[in-house]
Amino acid sequence: MSQLWNDPRQALRALGRVPVFTLAVTLTLGLGIGLAAGTAVIARAVAFAGLPVRDAERVVVLWGSDAAGTLSHLPLSLTDLPRFAATVRGRAEVAGVDYNGAWPWPFRAVGSADAPLRLRGSIASGNLFRVLGARPVLGRALRPEDDVIGAPRVMVLSHAAWRTQFGGDPRVIGRTLHAVVWNADYTIVGVMPPGLDEPRGVQFWTAMAPTAAVNGSLEKSPFDVDVVARLAPGTSPEQLRDALTRFYHGKTGRAASLFGTARASVRTLPTLVAGDARPAFTALAAAAAIVLLVTCGNVAGLVLVRAARRRRELAVRAAIGAGRARLIGQLLAEHALLATAGGALGAIVAAGAVRAFVALAPAELPRIADVGVDWSVLVAAGAVTAVVVLLVGVAPAVAASRVAPADTLGGARGAVGRHADTRARRALIGTQVTLALVVLAGALLVGRSLANLAALDLGIPAADRLAIVQLLPSVGAGDFDGDDGNTRWLDALAAVAERLRGTPGVVAVAPVVAPPFSGTGGWDGQLVPEGAAPNDSARGVYLNMESTSADYLKVTGVPLLRGRFLTDADREGAPSVIVLSARGARLLWPNEDAVGKRVHMGAGGSLLTVVGVVGDTRYRDYFDPRPSLFFPYRQFAQPPNYLAVRTALDPSLALGAVRRAAREVSTAILVSETGTMRRLVAAPLARPRLLTAVLASYALVTVVLTVAGLYGVVAGAVAQRRRELGVRSALGATPRALGALVLGEGFRVVLVGAAVGLFGAVAGGRLLAATLHGVSPADPLSLGGAAVVLLGVCLAAAAVPAWRAARADPADVLRSE
Repeated sequence: MSQLWNDPRQALRALGRVPVFTLAVTLTLGLGIGLAAGTAVIARAVAFAGLPVRDAERVVVLWGSDAAGTLSHLPLSLTDLPRFAATVRGRAEVAGVDYNGAWPWPFRAVGSADAPLRLRGSIASGNLFRVLGARPVLGRALRPEDDVIGAPRVMVLSHAAWRTQFGGDPRVIGRTLHAVVWNADYTIVGVMPPGLDEPRGVQFWTAMAPTAAVNGSLEKSPFDVDVVARLAPGTSPEQLRDALTRFYHGKTGRAASLFGTARASVRTLPTLVAGDARPAFTALAAAAAIVLLVTCGNVAGLVLVRAARRRRELAVRAAIGAGRARLIGQLLAEHALLATAGGALGAIVAAGAVRAFVALAPAELPRIADVGVDWSVLVAAGAVTAVVVLLVGVAPAVAASRVAPADTLGGARGAVGRHADTRARRALIGTQVTLALVVLAGALLVGRSLANLAALDLGIPAADRLAIVQLLPSVGAGDFDGDDGNTRWLDALAAVAERLRGTPGVVAVAPVVAPPFSGTGGWDGQLVPEGAAPNDSARGVYLNMESTSADYLKVTGVPLLRGRFLTDADREGAPSVIVLSARGARLLWPNEDAVGKRVHMGAGGSLLTVVGVVGDTRYRDYFDPRPSLFFPYRQFAQPPNYLAVRTALDPSLALGAVRRAAREVSTAILVSETGTMRRLVAAPLARPRLLTAVLASYALVTVVLTVAGLYGVVAGAVAQRRRELGVRSALGATPRALGALVLGEGFRVVLVGAAVGLFGAVAGGRLLAATLHGVSPADPLSLGGAAVVLLGVCLAAAAVPAWRAARADPADVLRSE
């Protein structure tokens, strides 16, 4: 027992005698362990943790795509959902969840006039959580009896919303919130477990029927759903996908043209929730592991340098009877203490890294709201520290214990041992250069990809002068109720727009049906050219639908290519007209002028005349310029709830102007901020920016550690070769020749490491391929740039000790020897 206490005590004394070494190693280890542990916690929570769902791989989500390839996410109507469920009874239990994903609902506490609380919600089948196999942590989940027209409206909170919006208060059960848009009260009945993120970013679920019913029926409900199903034993995902495809093909009447040639697609729930995040987080985890390896290599190099300086001390211990096992034990105790101190600092760094990541991460990142600093950080830091002890403790301790007392104390210089140490340190530096080049090349790849994304043309000139503001009718306030409520709402929008046009700084105003980059939250419609065969799927295409006014071109700056745009005369009772984007016109009539052509809205639907063609934009989807059609907002079935406002000044000031104009028109208009186009564009770029920033940080750390390690190796080699260099100088070697000798030997290690690193960078680029846009994983500019940068800084690091060696006075060197 006394020996167990002696080793740590002697280790503390030994480390206390070299405070600079101890501090350098502790800080280096703390940084490497912290980044590795923090990344492990984040990657696991976001991309790799299991779902709080029973047999998650047996739960699948399905939707369709059209045969022409113009709509990749085709939902089911609320009335089709039970019909499809009946066709697969016995093979799967089926539920539905909002096809639009989670979208913001404004709530107020009952009896409160406070500003609305915005929660992202989704309608869902009453049996959704039974299908998922997810149990609430508080209260109860939705039940089938909640999903009945006229039933009391209830809501179930996500764990993240309960924690962040309601302070984790268990008394939230039974609390009632007033939904401003629906003018209805919703009672909170449960809280679901952390990690349940379907649809992405959801903060609460509510039963479909009470909310979605129109005039006591679901037949005309504007809501659609994706299919969520639990597979029965013996049923494969592909079998259920084929069953949905057959259901599409069995549609009759007008629905046959919409679904008759559609194909279903299927994804397991784990793939849907975190699948698109896994490539990026796999790359981040690999980069963090590389940072840890470079850290360990750097520390191992420092340990070997110190061991070389302690060779005489260790020889004395061996000469007076200390066995090799005893020496290894003492050295391991020192290294374990260093690793433990680094691990403690690493836990602090990891906690800070997790907090910073959560603060900077986009809200659409899967399960990011459930990531937090908890015991998992300490566990990860402890596990990484144990690995570090093995990497930087055992091998250097064994190597340092190989001393020959007779040679060391008898006057021999131990050249063999020193050469072995030098070879080991050079091997470590070569490995560090290889790893640093891999991370640096990856950072340049994602940086170039981000630059390509940021340079995409939105098709909207001067987008930084555009603001999008949401306006919602407060149902039940009287102004917009009744059968003609939509007409009065359209009149109110026109009145608000008219008042805004007279506001100083406002250039133009136009209504729009959806905010930018709304994805599945937008509207899609199938157009079939007049005269096409009823089931000619090649001629029927789905286009993004927008409803707006004559000022739309002035607001967005989209160019008119042919014909005319919409006018104020295109309203109720006038001939039905549309305007197409250039890509939409090409899809419907290749090599023909679309102006004057007529199309059906769905096969057998009403005829619409194309009166103009405008330029393409990325308004609906930043990454894919969707073909679009534009309706006069007075002829569109769904009234718009957004105003696009172009200003000559700061567009963020538009919100106040809209609030004032809306208040003058009606107190029943709820104005909810959406944002400026500049801020909205940041959303689709948030994930690639985050990936670029993190990889760039890791690359900086690895390069700095590698440069520091290289400097130490070259400086150590110069110190060991002082006599040799002094002799060479005395025999006539010039300072330039001595400097070139030292620099060449150090730089050869760098060149070998860089050559190997280029192959590793190509492999690492393939790991990043799913996250790249417009850049090859083997992009020569990124690989070459990484090699040039790394070689440059390494050359500078090696040049400093080489310069010192060249300036050494041979007389002083030989006199000291």
